Amino acid sequence: MPIMSIPSHAVGPFTIVGLPSAAGGGGGGGSPPVPDTDGWTFRTRFAAPVNEQRFSAVSTDSNNNYYAVGYDRTRYHLYLGQYNSTGYNVWRQKLGGSGNLISSANIFTDTVIDSNDDMVSVGYGKIVDERMLFVKYDSSGNIIWNLQGIDGGVTNHYPTAITADTSGNTYVAVTTRAQSTSGNEIPVVIKLNSSGSKVWAVKLDAPQAVGNSVSRHGIGLKLDSNGGLVLSGMIQGSGTSGNGTRSGLIIKLNSTNGAIIWSKIYDEPGNANGFHEDQFYNCGIDHNDDIITGGSTQYQMGSTHYGILMKVSGTNGNIMWQRRILEPNYIKRVAVTSTGKIYASTAPVAAGGAAANVLYVYQNNGTLDQEWTLTSGAGSGYYIEDIHIDKNDNAILAGYWDTNYGTASWHNFITKLPATIQRSSQAPSGDWYFNPHTINGGDTAGGLSDADQFTTFTSNTFNMSLISQSLSNQTWGEYALTGPQIIYGV
Repeated sequence: MPIMSIPSHAVGPFTIVGLPSAAGGGGGGGSPPVPDTDGWTFRTRFAAPVNEQRFSAVSTDSNNNYYAVGYDRTRYHLYLGQYNSTGYNVWRQKLGGSGNLISSANIFTDTVIDSNDDMVSVGYGKIVDERMLFVKYDSSGNIIWNLQGIDGGVTNHYPTAITADTSGNTYVAVTTRAQSTSGNEIPVVIKLNSSGSKVWAVKLDAPQAVGNSVSRHGIGLKLDSNGGLVLSGMIQGSGTSGNGTRSGLIIKLNSTNGAIIWSKIYDEPGNANGFHEDQFYNCGIDHNDDIITGGSTQYQMGSTHYGILMKVSGTNGNIMWQRRILEPNYIKRVAVTSTGKIYASTAPVAAGGAAANVLYVYQNNGTLDQEWTLTSGAGSGYYIEDIHIDKNDNAILAGYWDTNYGTASWHNFITKLPATIQRSSQAPSGDWYFNPHTINGGDTAGGLSDADQFTTFTSNTFNMSLISQSLSNQTWGEYALTGPQIIYGV
């Protein structure tokens, strides 16, 4: 497989040489959008000797401007930025840090652009407990509202994903132990209107067998074209199927009121003792409103966790196809174009494993088309935290890179991939490129099935309120910028 080269044709925040212009939206009459031939990449390098900055999510507005959010684990800041269609950084802000109401452990986990082209981001920050954060910006970088979600207790709440509809509403997935009848984690989904007011909030309870400890985590959240709200994650406990312990979980809700349309768990039959370890992370919706999700499976309870990619019917959750990737990782993020093309990125299954820098491209029927490893001739490590499909059907990557300056010297990047990867020989030394990646053994049929246990979930009111918080924009200045740099397509 060829190498995708990313030449360094522009350096510095104000120099854009020979960059491709945006191609605009999709064609009329229902035709799919046409991806831009070329892409670009933009990197940030922070000046301090030890940093842990990373972009965690990226999204796109109607003009194909790009918005990324992230955080700094060493200085407790939240980062946001806008990039135009050619990759130029338009504005950047940071929130939090010492002296603010939220003073430590601030993390943005996801972001979405709503129907008004405003940016709504979610995460959590440490006060007494880990509190839900909801922050809305306009396209010029001004704060519209910033809120905390509280429920009267001191239990931690972890927003994991956000999605939006065409009426200015946003939907947030949260994992928490608050208001759980068993004291274990439960998924919560919250609907906010464009003013930041709660429309509804529901917790998704499952029946619990006597003596079994059952936790449920909602991790991915997407909205289909018919108003169906899809939550992906996992359910864990000794009663999920056989002797346990973990199964993949998908729940589809009505976005109008949070009522459950259907719910299913998925796991492999297990080995002789019935144990299994399966779970889902992110999810996507294809052009037929079917669901693509990815995660991991510990095949027959062996010593290795493998990545799993699965397509299920949006109508009833029945499995349409599934692929098990024969190397030790898990599928962390998936994104689907308007024609059904699937991008999936990986993460290592254990600390010290391979970097989260492998990208797979699948056809909508489950056929593996391409495999790439994101790397650098200078030896830097790259970590893909999010994949998003823009208005022209180009894939956008966001995450962080390690400059080898020392432990936890991590910096942000955002990359727009070309429509078709350019064939190239060897990228110049020090450049940023994709190496061809070969799965050790390829991929094979998945092995998960629709399980029958614990599929009767109930949607119940989650009591919470939203209060304003005193976060304000601060100067984000301790950095150097590299790019935009062109990624040439065919």
